[in-house]
Amino acid sequence: ATDKDAIIKTVYFGQAKLMNSPIPQGTYWDKSLPGYPYDLEKAKKLMSESAGKDGFKMDMQVRSGNTNFANTAIILKDAWAKIGVTVDIQTLETSVVRTNYRDGNFMSTPSAWTNDMNDPTQIVNYAMRGGASPFAYWTRYNNPDVNAKITKADLEQDAKKREVLYAELQKTYLDAAPLVFVSYLGATAGWRD
Repeated sequence: ATDKDAIIKTVYFGQAKLMNSPIPQGTYWDKSLPGYPYDLEKAKKLMSESAGKDGFKMDMQVRSGNTNFANTAIILKDAWAKIGVTVDIQTLETSVVRTNYRDGNFMSTPSAWTNDMNDPTQIVNYAMRGGASPFAYWTRYNNPDVNAKITKADLEQDAKKREVLYAELQKTYLDAAPLVFVSYLGATAGWRD
């Protein structure tokens, strides 16, 4: 139910790409994964089969002063209303939002991350590993099997074997869906001679 194209066009002025994986584009990124394609009819069907089939209300905490997150929240509110989810956008100071997500005191929040190196070990440990801070990027997702696979992939020295292990991790995490991945943002740089 998340119209990622609308977010890319409206929020990022078309200067982003659909995100298909929890690992950024780069080493061991599985470009074959489908991500979460926008399919309103499938979303309605899944909602009708869920415990929330009669609809529900969801708070969305948005950091004040972050225009990208505010505009994303507005698009999500409109999109999710079509499947019966009423989003209550709460604009809060960044420090409050951070405290709330670190404490697990939130339902949803637009967010972003970056990988500081061209290897997935940092992002899989930060975003996928559960059980300890940052609690799988503050989602509280904790799959002991995924945690063990992360350790195995991180320690593997053979590049081909690592690639297979990280591909499996990406698919498992994508299937679990603790986060809705939207877009890869490009980096813009200005140069002159």
